[in-house]
Amino acid sequence: MKPNHSSLVVQPSRSSLLVWMLLCLIVALALATLIIEPGLAQQKLTAAEAKDHVGETATICGNVVSSRYADSTKGQPTFLNLDKPYRSA
Repeated sequence: MKPNHSSLVVQPSRSSLLVWMLLCLIVALALATLIIEPGLAQQKLTAAEAKDHVGETATICGNVVSSRYADSTKGQPTFLNLDKPYRSA
């Protein structure tokens, strides 16, 4: 007698298929958000407009006219002055 191979196929349950489809949907939405959202949220501002957007994320466009590397300051930041030099004290 030959074995019946059709009885060896395991059918996933309906609930496991729904969980799998939900997981795929969540991953697809997360990827779409990562791809689309940065382009929508990114603003391009001039150096003069930047002062009105403190705390926001944006791209500031301008010519670098001077810079200063503050090696003795915490974090060692580099300051870039766009379009006009920083006023002297």
